[in-house]
Amino acid sequence: MADWLVNIVTGASGDAEFVVGLPGAQQGQPLQADQDDLVTWNNETDDEHQPWQTDEDYDPVEASDLSDLVKPGQSSDNYDCAQPSGSPPQWTIYYYCNRHPYNPKERGSIQVAALPQSMVNITGTGASTAFAPQSLTSASGTPINWYNGTDQPHQPWQTDENYNPLPGGELADVIQPSTSSLVYTLPATPPTIYYYCKLHPNSASERGTIVTSS
Repeated sequence: MADWLVNIVTGASGDAEFVVGLPGAQQGQPLQADQDDLVTWNNETDDEHQPWQTDEDYDPVEASDLSDLVKPGQSSDNYDCAQPSGSPPQWTIYYYCNRHPYNPKERGSIQVAALPQSMVNITGTGASTAFAPQSLTSASGTPINWYNGTDQPHQPWQTDENYNPLPGGELADVIQPSTSSLVYTLPATPPTIYYYCKLHPNSASERGTIVTSS
C-alpha cells in the first residue's frame, strides 16, 4: 500500500490546479495507483476546494466519498482506492472541484490497478530462465501478474498448445528486470492458457500454462 498526494496549487494564470505530488508532474497528469492505495489532497491555495467524483466527461455523480471540504492550508482525509463491485482489473476515478466545477484545471483522474491474487515469477539466468510455477491453476476472474526476477526483459504471450504464438496474444507488456507486469484477469474460457516469452520464443523453459477453473 502506498500513500499519494495531489496538491491543489495556484497556477500561472492565477486559477487553482490539481497537480499530482511527484517531481515534474503537470496539471492534467493522471495519478497511477494500486488497489487500496491512499490518496490525500493538499490545499496550498487561499480558497476552499472539494474533490468530487465524476464520470469520464466530468459530470458529477450523485454521491462522492473522495474528500470533505478542504480548507486553505489544510489536507483532506485519506481516500482508499478500494476495488469497485465486479472486481475489475483496472479502473479510473475521475473527479473535479465541486466548488469550482467550470475550472478545467481543477479536474483530475486516478488510474488504479487491482492487486494480483496469484503471481508467476520469472527466475534464473540464461538458459535456466523459467516461469515459476510453470503450470498455474486458478479460478476464472482471478487477477494475476508476472514478476521478472532476472536481468533481462521478458514478455508473456499467449500461444496454441504447440507454443505457436496467437495474433494479439499479449498477456502483459514487456517486463523489465526487477519489475512486475500489470494485472491480467483470467477469463472464463479457454480452460487452459498456453504461453511463452515472446522475446525468447525458442527457450523451452520460458513456457507455461494457466489452467482456469470456474
